[in-house]
Amino acid sequence: MSDIPRKRRTIAEIAKELGVSKSMISRVINDKGYVAPEKKVVIKKFLKDIGYIPNFTARSLAHNRTFAIGLVIPSVVGPFY
Repeated sequence: MSDIPRKRRTIAEIAKELGVSKSMISRVINDKGYVAPEKKVVIKKFLKDIGYIPNFTARSLAHNRTFAIGLVIPSVVGPFY
């Protein structure tokens, strides 16, 4: 295996390679909306072959949800703690 990191592909790049729209790729990834079964199989196979993993940061921005939890910890140097 090579130590050279692979560039992550965007939905736009994948759509261009497959000759479909970005929204079709998005519908397959999110499993929402209608996509012809034949196209869905081709897209899913391609995504699996390239090892596509959605970018969590981009997904959080798009859905306006981060699933992050904030935690406030007081100073623990005092004798009370």
